[in-house]
Amino acid sequence: MTAARSAVNMVSAFRSILAWSLLGVIMGFALFSLVLLSLVGARLRGRAARTVIERAASLYLWCSPLYRISVRGREHLPASGSYVLVANHESGLDGACLMVLAPRGRFLATSWLFRTPIIGFVMRSCEHIPERRHTAPEGPVEAMSMALRAGTNVVVFPEGEYGCSAVAPLRRGAFVAA
Repeated sequence: MTAARSAVNMVSAFRSILAWSLLGVIMGFALFSLVLLSLVGARLRGRAARTVIERAASLYLWCSPLYRISVRGREHLPASGSYVLVANHESGLDGACLMVLAPRGRFLATSWLFRTPIIGFVMRSCEHIPERRHTAPEGPVEAMSMALRAGTNVVVFPEGEYGCSAVAPLRRGAFVAA
């Protein structure tokens, strides 16, 4: 291995360590804030929790040495009222990017995320909507419709998973709720 290649690998490793450390600090502070919100009372959860997580995700994406983001197309989103934002799901960062593009949204997410210890706490605190596969779709669709009527945006990945090399069949729940 040449010295130049070794130096590139060291810089890459340093950037990765820095990015993971930054993520840990930012999310640690966000989780601490959510715990404080949950102690204050349930009525402060939801919108306040989503704001904390959105700001943490935004801070991470803007400060991370691994990513350079730019937001384009925000002018196409409605200035008032609620809407359903439908996006394909290609990476684990898609949710964070959508929080930057269209804040204050409730995500439709697979129900197992709500049972995961830390992520589940965040999902429940933010009042995201669990998708219950293999059950009647009316539950999540009704929850999305109620959120829209209350003036809250809903974010849906209609493919239901990420990392697919091709577009998977779209589920119809987001379109019915809209």
